[in-house]
Order: sequence, then C-alpha cells, then structure tokens
Amino acid sequence: MKLLGAVVALLIAFALGRALYEYQEGDVDSQLAAAEAQLTAARAENEAALSATVTVLLANVDARPDGFRLHYSRPHDPDYVRDQRLIQEWGFLEAAIDGLNSILVLPEQVLIVLTECGEAEAYYLPESREVWMCHEVLKESRSIWEGFRPRPTEEAVNLGMSGVFAFLLYHEVGHALIDVLNLPITGREEDVADQLATYILVESGVERYAVQAGTFFANLPAEAPFWDEHSLGAQRSYNVMCWMYGYDPVGNSWIVDEGRLPEARAERCPREYEQLRTSWGGLLKPYRALVAE
Repeated sequence: MKLLGAVVALLIAFALGRALYEYQEGDVDSQLAAAEAQLTAARAENEAALSATVTVLLANVDARPDGFRLHYSRPHDPDYVRDQRLIQEWGFLEAAIDGLNSILVLPEQVLIVLTECGEAEAYYLPESREVWMCHEVLKESRSIWEGFRPRPTEEAVNLGMSGVFAFLLYHEVGHALIDVLNLPITGREEDVADQLATYILVESGVERYAVQAGTFFANLPAEAPFWDEHSLGAQRSYNVMCWMYGYDPVGNSWIVDEGRLPEARAERCPREYEQLRTSWGGLLKPYRALVAE
C-alpha cells in the first residue's frame, strides 16, 4: 500500500511538471520521460528500490526551510488512529509533498497537518500558512462508502476514502498556492481550487481519484446554505465529472453514458477543461523548479 501511494503521488508530480513545462522553451520532455520510466521500473521493485529512485529524482529538493512540510498530530479517537495508520502506510502524503517541492518553488513554508478538527472539513489557514486535513472528513467519506449497497469490500472503502483524501489535499494546496504566490484569480476561489485538484489528478492518469471525489460530493447531505462559499455538493460533483469528460471525451464517454453528466453540459466540457488547463499552467509557470538531471 505504501509503495502504491508513493508511486501515485510521484506520477502526479511528474505529470504536473510536464504540464507546467509546456509553457517554457527547452527540452524537458526527455527529462520527464526518463523520470517516468524510472518510476515505472520501480513499481516492480521493493520499497528500498523506490526510495533510492526517489532520492535521485528529487535531488534538487534541499533542506531549505520553504516549501511544503508535513506534520502528523496524535489522534485520540480509535477510528482516527486506524485511519491515520492507513494514510501513513499508504505513504501518499510524504510522496505528494516531495513531489510538489520537486516541481514548485515557494517563497515560504506551508505546513500540511493531519489532525482532529472537531468537524468534517479540510482547511487552509492563511494566517499561519497551514493546511489542515481533518480526520473527521476521512470518517465522513468512509461512512459514505460503507453506506453503499451492496456494501463494498474493506479494500474498496479504503480506496474510496483515499481518493477523496487525495482530491481534498490538492484542493487545499490550491488555496495555499493562491495565497502564498498571490495568484490572480476571478470567480469563486473554492471552484478554482476544485479545478486544480481535478487538473492534477486527470493529468497524472489517476482519474479514479477524481471519480471518487465526485461520488463523495454527490452523496453529501443536501443541507449547505446557498450563501456558502462552496458550490453545493451536487454542483461540485457535476463540475468534476465535466472536467474529467473534457479532458478525454472518448476515454471518459462512460460519464455521459451512465448518467453522471447530462449531454447538455458535456458538449461544453472540452472547452472548459482546456481553459482550466491553460489558466493553471500559466499561473504556475513562474514558480516551476528545475527537474533534477
């Protein structure tokens, strides 16, 4: 599980790196292709082999005090202890942070914290430059998957919860980037952060995590107030499905065929996704890091 989480996170990092480098001149495709080839080879090896590969690929990440950093708080609820153990065994957070630091240069530190919050949320706190990933939202996503009938296997429940966790992490990273880099955006920041999370996941080839996030949003209780800064759960679900379809209308035609997205919206989704991709690529262009040789 830990090997899978690390490989997924690093593939996400290199896919985002490829997207960002499309906005500059120079031969970087060969570097990224070589990096992906090394990761593919590492899939069949043990964790020691993956660790050695990661050390080489991320050699440009030094001990500087800026960039993304990670902290695990100590949970007290037995369910949270179980979920934290799952996240740590998955290895996704550590590898995701290494991957982000390998492709983006931030002017200061952003701390990512897995902690108890008292409510099912994930936050970015601009005053302290912290992302809080709350145990309660992991519990909520677990309960949604366990409530499906027929009841999914424990492995399917864990994978569903992990997919939601990955989406929410990159959503909150979007908030952090907007704040720390003072990125100019128009429209609601929550929708823009959803765009970044979807963009990272689909460009990296782990669209199933975006699907799981869309499923999660579609099954949230319909009780959010209309004045809230977030779109309603159903709207967020349709948006994620639209951007996934727009990324690959042929490969993701099942989204329309299975009724996850109306055809009236789907016909505009390729243009929506291209606009999303161009916008985020341009915003992050000045902050890209060099790929280690």
